Amino acid sequence: MADVGYDRLGVGCVRVSTDRQERSIDEQKECIRAAAQRDGVGLLDNGMWCEDEGISGSILDRPGMRKLLNLCRTRQDITDVYFWKRNRLARSIDPLDGMNIEREIEKCGKRVHFVQGIQKTGNKMLDFIASGLEYAEAGQYLVNLSADTSRGLIPLTRQGFDAGRPTPYGYDRQVVARNGDALYTVRDLGGGACQQIFPDGQVQTYAEGVRPVKDSTAHSTLVLGLPERVEVVRRIFESYARKEKGIRTLVEELNSDGIPSPRGGKWSVGTVRSILVNPLYHGANIWNVRNFSQYHRIAGGTVQEIDEAEAIGLRRNKENDWIVADDEHGFDALISKELFDLAQTKRGEKKLPFRRGKAVVSPYYLSGLAVCTCGHKLHGLTKTSGKKKGYRKYSYYICGGYQMKGRTVCPHRLMAREHLEKPVLDALGRRLREMADADRLRAKIAEELLAGMESNGGDAESLPSKIADVETRIKRWEEAIEKGVNVDMAVGKLNELVEEKKRLEAKLRAIKAARQPVADVQALAESILKGLDELEQVLAQGSVVEVRALLRTYIGRIEVDPKNGKARIGFIRLPIRALLSAPAQESVRIKMVAGARYMLYTRLRNFKAPRYVTSTPAYVAA
Repeated sequence: MADVGYDRLGVGCVRVSTDRQERSIDEQKECIRAAAQRDGVGLLDNGMWCEDEGISGSILDRPGMRKLLNLCRTRQDITDVYFWKRNRLARSIDPLDGMNIEREIEKCGKRVHFVQGIQKTGNKMLDFIASGLEYAEAGQYLVNLSADTSRGLIPLTRQGFDAGRPTPYGYDRQVVARNGDALYTVRDLGGGACQQIFPDGQVQTYAEGVRPVKDSTAHSTLVLGLPERVEVVRRIFESYARKEKGIRTLVEELNSDGIPSPRGGKWSVGTVRSILVNPLYHGANIWNVRNFSQYHRIAGGTVQEIDEAEAIGLRRNKENDWIVADDEHGFDALISKELFDLAQTKRGEKKLPFRRGKAVVSPYYLSGLAVCTCGHKLHGLTKTSGKKKGYRKYSYYICGGYQMKGRTVCPHRLMAREHLEKPVLDALGRRLREMADADRLRAKIAEELLAGMESNGGDAESLPSKIADVETRIKRWEEAIEKGVNVDMAVGKLNELVEEKKRLEAKLRAIKAARQPVADVQALAESILKGLDELEQVLAQGSVVEVRALLRTYIGRIEVDPKNGKARIGFIRLPIRALLSAPAQESVRIKMVAGARYMLYTRLRNFKAPRYVTSTPAYVAA
């Protein structure tokens, strides 16, 4: 419900990222109410405030901002939008981000007000400069905060506290007051849940995604966690370093014993490897090994700014830039330094170090497209024989479930590459030749035209009334918002109705287009056939990248069952009707519609593999 007695209607948008900022949510609301009353603008009631609490201004796509933009787009009666300051709208490093959102609100016919800061004058040039200055100042605040935070974490690490990282498996996080007294312990339960354990034995459980709020003056350290988890970590190091067990063997043993992984699911190769390489387990307190800051890095023990091109993703820092606490200020050790070094020595003896990112340049056509019956995708794997066989290379597909989590997830191992790829390529070639039959294609076009006219004949008369009904419902929901209905629910319903109206209008246009005769069915068919000829040429002579793109254009999914030697290929249908409704001036291109239809069953046979490969059926299509 809006305030009564006002000719103009406004909505307020408030945000706070921490409880230490200069104005709380309630204080911002009071300032906005006073400014709106002074301007003679009535505000929507308390349920209509667009609030973002505990969210940084660098995040532009946040719930309160989405709510505000939805209100601006759907509520014609709203005339004004209020913020306390420009930094409540955005704190982006790029001033244009905030200015673009402000402009988007104004394009909806709303007037934007800022209670504090430089006020708008009506002069576009002056307002542009003032807006840019304030948004730049807001973004610079984040840069300064990043520098101060990074600078403060260096002595914090050297004093024996944790500088901030996910709690390693086998440890709990203990929060201590400034005088050193333990306040409580946080224990991860897996799956995102955690427990807050107090010294008197009280326990508070938090659901997924929710964490206890730590006082700004408190610090945290790491202490030994559940004994059974500590024992798992020691078992991993002992088995790997002293019992000569490989990582995959360890994964299978842990999964077979029913031990939950750190996240509560199955253990994987990557999870075990991350434990084996973490020096924290022998008590080392090391920080700044990796960096994901957008603004700064620590090099040579000092904070340095980084340019925008460097601030992409997670980066590994040079070892001489790591911040390392002395032994006195380390953490409780789960294993000895000797055992940790022995595990690293064993890892260093391996011929091929672990590498990431090979999927982009992989020569395997079906990586990620073919799926094993266990639900995991197949990946390419190259093996090299020994000197006796001349270091010959063998190419296979392997189930990702087996590769990363062992036989407890999938018992199937290697599949010869040629026995899987050749049948798929042959099947796709047959599919393209079948589609490229000129007589069949022209008959299909005529069939689609006739079906469109017959099936949609009655809809053409009923659709205008359906559209009018949707428009009436949209108007009713707008009135309901004015009367005080829950705005989130109302905006959601309005968006659904607007989409339904667009769908009905598009259907009506398609029916009208279908009733119009195609000028030259033969020319349309020839255009499609030309495209198919080009695609067959790519299939026969194209590069790996081109063939992979082609396979993903026509094949929705390949399901492989290694146990009984069968595969199922799902082809994506050729959208004749979509091509018919395309504007005549556009070049006709083959575009696939969503949803795969399974067309072909293949029998797999003729498997021949080296001796070290298990004798699962080969992947050959008939």
